[in-house]
Amino acid sequence: MIFKKPQEFHSESLSGISQFSTNMAVSMAHLGKQLFCMHSMLLLGCNSVISFFRISPN
Repeated sequence: MIFKKPQEFHSESLSGISQFSTNMAVSMAHLGKQLFCMHSMLLLGCNSVISFFRISPN
């Protein structure tokens, strides 16, 4: 076990935390983008189906 000075350890853990939060933010943004794309695709599909049924005679 290598003992480090408290300030060194503190700065290392801080940088690790910031790196982790950055990664989390990036992955959350990616997930949000994917969800938004899926949502708009679903809306588009529903709208086209509705308009198709509206156009076609009963």
